[in-house]
Amino acid sequence: ILLKNVDLTAVPIFIDGGEASIVHLGLLAAYCIKTGMKCSDLHGCVGFDLISALVEDGELPFCEEEIWQTLAQMAAWAASNAPRLRTIILNGTFWGNRGADSLSELAYVMSTAVEYINALLEKGLTLEQIVPRFQLNLTLGSNLFMEIAKVRAARLLWSELMQAYGVPAELQKIWIHGVTSEFNKTQYDPYVNILRTATESFSGVIGGIDSLEVTTFDVMIRPDEEFSRRIARNQQIILQEEAHLSKVTDPAGGCYYVEKLTSQLAEKAWEKMQSIETMGAFYQAVKDGKIQSETDL
Repeated sequence: ILLKNVDLTAVPIFIDGGEASIVHLGLLAAYCIKTGMKCSDLHGCVGFDLISALVEDGELPFCEEEIWQTLAQMAAWAASNAPRLRTIILNGTFWGNRGADSLSELAYVMSTAVEYINALLEKGLTLEQIVPRFQLNLTLGSNLFMEIAKVRAARLLWSELMQAYGVPAELQKIWIHGVTSEFNKTQYDPYVNILRTATESFSGVIGGIDSLEVTTFDVMIRPDEEFSRRIARNQQIILQEEAHLSKVTDPAGGCYYVEKLTSQLAEKAWEKMQSIETMGAFYQAVKDGKIQSETDL
C-alpha cells in the first residue's frame, strides 16, 4: 500500500526502522521480487543506530551479539544486492535534539562510526562492504553559521577517519541527511517554528547536505497533518526552485569566517573523539553512563 505507484528507481527511500530494520529490508526485497524490480535499483537508507537506541531505551531490544549480527547481515546483503542502499545510521539528531552542542554531536557520531566499523570488521566484513553503508543524520539548529560549519566539518572529520582506516579515496564520501531541530521549537506560538525551520534548512543546504528533512511547524503539539506537511515540503521547494541554492557548489567555500569556524570545529571534535577513546571507546562510555552525564540525559 505504501509504495503503490511509487517509482523506486527515481525516488529514494529513507526508513529508520530501529531494531525492526532487518524486517523492513526483507519486506522491501520481497516487494522488489513481487513487482519485478531489481534490488540493485533501490537507493536511499533502511537502517538504524544501535547506540542511540540503547541510550534512549536504557537497554538493548535483543542480546548484544544478536544486534551486531543483524547490523552485519544487513550491510552484507546490501553490499551484494543493493549497493546504493545504506543500512547504518549515525544518528546525530538524537544527540542534537537532547541538547548536545555541535562539537559534541560531531564527536559522538564519529566515535559511533569507529565502533561500528571495528565491530563489523570483526564479523568478517571488509571496509568496501562497510563504509558505503553509512548515512550521517545531523541536526540543523538555530545558530546559522555554526550549523553551516558543522556540516562542512563533518565531511572533514569523515575524510580524516577514512584515511586512518586506509579506505580508498573513491569510497570516502558519506551521505549527510539534515533534519531541522526539534530542541528549539515552541509549543505556544507554533507558526514561529516556520521561520526557524526556514533558517535551519538554509544553513544545511549552504553547508552541503545531500538530503533534507524539514520537520512540521506543529511537531511539538500534535501529529503532523496535511497542512503542516505541505508547508514543510514547500519550504524545501522554495529553497531549491526560487532561492536556487542547489545551483552552487559549496557556496560557503572561501568565506573566511565559515572556513575558520569549520576548521576549529573539526579540530575540537577530533580531540573530543580521542578523549572518548580513552574511556574505552564510545559504546563502553555509553554503557558506563559517561556520555549521558555529559549531555544530562
